[in-house]
Amino acid sequence: MKKHMTLKTSRYNYIVSLENKTVIAFNGVSKAMGKFNPQQFEVAGYVLKNPNAPVSEIENGFSIKSYLIRNGFVLPGHIDEVELLRQRNRGSINGKQGFDLMILPTLDCNFHCIYCYEDHRPVHMSLKVENAIKKWALNALLPYKAVNLSWFGGEPLLKIDTVLRLSDYFRHFCMQNGKLFTNMITTNGYLLTEKNIMALKKAGMKHFHITIDGSLQWHETFRVHKKNKATYARIIQGVNCLLKVITDAQVTIRVNYNKDSFNSIPEVFDLFPLENRHRISLIFRQIFGDYADAGSLPDKSEKELIFYGMAVEKGYGISLSQTLQGPKETYCYADKKGSLIINPEAEIFLCGVGKFDSKSKTGDLRANGTIDWKTDALEKWASVDGFDDPDCRRCRYLPLCMGGCRAARVEKRGKNGCEQPFEMIPEILRLSCLKMGVQ
Repeated sequence: MKKHMTLKTSRYNYIVSLENKTVIAFNGVSKAMGKFNPQQFEVAGYVLKNPNAPVSEIENGFSIKSYLIRNGFVLPGHIDEVELLRQRNRGSINGKQGFDLMILPTLDCNFHCIYCYEDHRPVHMSLKVENAIKKWALNALLPYKAVNLSWFGGEPLLKIDTVLRLSDYFRHFCMQNGKLFTNMITTNGYLLTEKNIMALKKAGMKHFHITIDGSLQWHETFRVHKKNKATYARIIQGVNCLLKVITDAQVTIRVNYNKDSFNSIPEVFDLFPLENRHRISLIFRQIFGDYADAGSLPDKSEKELIFYGMAVEKGYGISLSQTLQGPKETYCYADKKGSLIINPEAEIFLCGVGKFDSKSKTGDLRANGTIDWKTDALEKWASVDGFDDPDCRRCRYLPLCMGGCRAARVEKRGKNGCEQPFEMIPEILRLSCLKMGVQ
């Protein structure tokens, strides 16, 4: 530490106390999480309030102050933390660490979920489009260190042959070019048969995002099969099968709810064997749109956290990233230049929440592997920036969202895309500590 260097306390420290009086300090810029007993935090708290005060006469004062400086809780006075976050944001937007590629092999679906915002159409990806994607990849992905492939729809497993062919192509592409490869699918789970799971295992599929909407009653009400077939038991069977067959698989179970189904969320907790729960993460999301009934759940954040706590006690995964979606480099993948979505008609999109139709596309993938971009759409997308928003620059939770939803800003929805329950951070940190074994 430089002599006479002026220090200051980070504006992005979040402090919580556990029931046994242990104190957890988390810094949103460094992402450091420190654990202090009451005596240690008496010193740490003093340093945080008086970062330039001498500590030579305080027991453990130097070591605790050094720890706080090393981990960003206290920092040199000249450092601009907002600018650090901006640089981190720009580095991720323009970086070459990994390319996030989402492919929609079909817009069709075997479900007709009552809250779905998509217009499902019997449109399927042709071999011609598959070949165009391969040609595009040969040039576009070479500068990146990793390819993060994901599958969406519609229901992607309705076109499992496309999923398998392109998964195999990208897996070999990454092997031949020395790149990391991840493969993830968002599926309703109905077609997770043992045969399909074995094929997905061979294709390197390890990450699954599946929705189970609470109890049997509410799930069957919300997630309706087009042929009125029961879906609940079959999805649960599929999840258990894939965890058995793909021994390193990780599953995220998303539970959508409204005011009527909310209290049925805990019924999901006993659906899976205890030995597999450490590979399952649960997230709870309120339905938006006509079925949301947002005004009827004034205390939903508090109750959600109770349910998250119950899930942790039952052995499920829970993390800060799942609940607050941060800390991070960008709000989401759609901010990055190394990210795009391709629908079955070879149309290009940047945001994964939409109808994936021609009205909202950002470009077209040509047969020769080049992209014909819609310049006006790209310019509009790039025209908004949370770091130019005075409210975001002043907000002490900036590291947890990095400026909010770009699509919401473009469409002028809500308050600049700020939708996160920041007031619940202490409780969420407590849950994160519990999952890490910090008692």
